[in-house]
Amino acid sequence: MLLAMTSIAVAPRAARAQSEGDATIEAEAEAAAEAEVATEADSVVEAEVETTAEEPEVQPTTTIDEPTTPDTAASVSAQQPADQASQSPGEPQARGCTAQDVLRGLCTAEQAAASAAQKFWRVMGRIDYQQPIVLDRDPENDILMYYYLGVEFDIPVLQGLYATAWGGLSQRFWTVDGESAVDFTDPFVGVGIRHSQSLRDIGLPDHSLHFVHRLAAYFPASRESRANLYYTALDWITAMRLPVIHRFMVGVDLRAQYRFHEYAEQNGAVIVDAWDTTGGLNTRLRLEAGLLLQQGIFDDPTFGSLLVQGSAGIRGLLRYMAADESATGARDPWEGDWYWSLGATYTPIEYVSLTLSLEHGYSDIVRGGVQQIIGFDRDETRFVVSVFGRY
Repeated sequence: MLLAMTSIAVAPRAARAQSEGDATIEAEAEAAAEAEVATEADSVVEAEVETTAEEPEVQPTTTIDEPTTPDTAASVSAQQPADQASQSPGEPQARGCTAQDVLRGLCTAEQAAASAAQKFWRVMGRIDYQQPIVLDRDPENDILMYYYLGVEFDIPVLQGLYATAWGGLSQRFWTVDGESAVDFTDPFVGVGIRHSQSLRDIGLPDHSLHFVHRLAAYFPASRESRANLYYTALDWITAMRLPVIHRFMVGVDLRAQYRFHEYAEQNGAVIVDAWDTTGGLNTRLRLEAGLLLQQGIFDDPTFGSLLVQGSAGIRGLLRYMAADESATGARDPWEGDWYWSLGATYTPIEYVSLTLSLEHGYSDIVRGGVQQIIGFDRDETRFVVSVFGRY
């Protein structure tokens, strides 16, 4: 699930509160405003002493404009009015937030837009360690590492529009003759848009629904994809996030992917490709839907932020038909599987997030012709550690 091309990483989320520098600037601005008020008050007193007793006292109307601090300026979203951009109480103040953070559940599209107003480009990296919950006597056979690097920058044609690209490496701790233990992951390039929709029209003036949509194309770089004559895959993701109350957020993730292969059958050398269960036929279409629940525990300028989350989802796979099956209709081309995850994410500073999680799946719904939903398995349930960085 944590491969760049296979999952919407759901375990990971939040960023730091405002910096001490912002607080200092705001304090200086408020002090300056108070000094101005005091000066005007002294002038009024002196003017009253100089006037005669017979003259009526006329107090001039003074208006003191509230100073604009970096904090108030940064809270205004790049694509919506300021009254909609203000954060609800208890929602994390996510600076340096990226659209990828939204897809991983670390922040909302509104917070990502506020960060984009400060800087139009972002650099991101991720390191994943994963293993089954039960290791064999030779644990090197089960441990995997993944290393990813990505970029994201805004496109000034439309508010909220951005482009992104990701690539990475995978590492296993065993090898065979003439084959490296390090391999490329399939990179992708894509464009996306983030936006927010106020729910004022349905009687919820203090709530907004936040969206990120992304269309990407994957390219064959991994050993399995190249051997399997895999051309490309078009991948669409829609992530919806709704902050409810007291740092509690509900999310829905929708995904559709169409894959282009030269042949319907898998190459024998990659029969256990992570994207396809054993069976020898490639996947043509993939449809996925998932639900995310997230609760922030604390969000402190000194100690960072901590949140916990859980997710579950289902996936439908439409496979190519073999030549004999196309003629006889012997097999249903649709198959299904599902997943769940539980995790916690700690963000000590705005640039780094650490996630610990248990993740299950993708797990087949039908096994041996019988519908069986297994929620815990020594091989399919994994312990995952992820470090996500952004700048």
